[in-house]
Amino acid sequence: MSERWTDAARDEIYTEICGALTDAGDKSELFLSRLCLLLVEELKSPQKAREALAAAALDSAQA
Repeated sequence: MSERWTDAARDEIYTEICGALTDAGDKSELFLSRLCLLLVEELKSPQKAREALAAAALDSAQA
């Protein structure tokens, strides 16, 4: 069974991501690109990855 997300787990991961971005310094964009690629590969479907990308672009445009 997979682990469920809790608010505490989200906060911990968020803090870890912030730390990793700080550590990456001027290479933070490269870090984020690599992280995104690794995470979308977990979707096991290029189509699902494209759908997530489209949703993120739509959400960004509305912000």
